[in-house]
Amino acid sequence: MKLYEEILFLQGYFKGKWLVENVKSWYKPLIEPYDVGKHYYWSNFKIYPYNKILSREHRGTIKKLQERKGFDLAGYHGIDKRKILRNCVEPEAGLHIFNCLLKSYG
Repeated sequence: MKLYEEILFLQGYFKGKWLVENVKSWYKPLIEPYDVGKHYYWSNFKIYPYNKILSREHRGTIKKLQERKGFDLAGYHGIDKRKILRNCVEPEAGLHIFNCLLKSYG
């Protein structure tokens, strides 16, 4: 319930722009999210539909995932690099959401 507590708090009290992200769940969300790619988003600005996500490269090598996501984790050790990279928001989805935010200032 922590996810929904955060969303309800933001909806009720936060005066600025906000966005909460979570991977898609197997259950129907209690609060209706925006659905972009493999992630759910809740925000106080409109996120327009978007379905142009390229290959997520989830079955690729860590090197391919790093190229896809734009991160170099070579200097990090003792972490599950594949898991971290697979859980990142897709770059084009992030750019789309950022552009939606800019439109909200119109």
